[in-house]
Amino acid sequence: MPPESATETSEGVSRSEMGAASAKSNGSGAVSISDDWAAQLTHKVEDVVSVIRDKTVEPVMTAVRYLVFGLMAFSVGTFFAVLFAVFTLRVLDAEVPVFRSRVWASYLVVAGIFWATGLLLSRKRHPRN
Repeated sequence: MPPESATETSEGVSRSEMGAASAKSNGSGAVSISDDWAAQLTHKVEDVVSVIRDKTVEPVMTAVRYLVFGLMAFSVGTFFAVLFAVFTLRVLDAEVPVFRSRVWASYLVVAGIFWATGLLLSRKRHPRN
């Protein structure tokens, strides 16, 4: 926001001139209040509201954004994991002759793939301390 001395009102009179005119002594030595007190009060209220919004609403919006994207990633990941499991079971049962009469063995292979993936991800995680 530019300084008050450089701003002009709609009539072309600068705010500093308006303030000087309103701050003149009224004869008894007392100084009158500026004519622009409503704008000053509005500006202060806007400042307080923006500070409160920055301290409360922005962190909540960030947290909700992370929560929504996390849930979407979890849902898509779960979908693809189930799709992979079904695809692998169907391929093993239909195309590999060893697993045609032993369905339990194809389940064991798919479980081993998931177990190995979980073990790899567990070893890649960072320590808690």
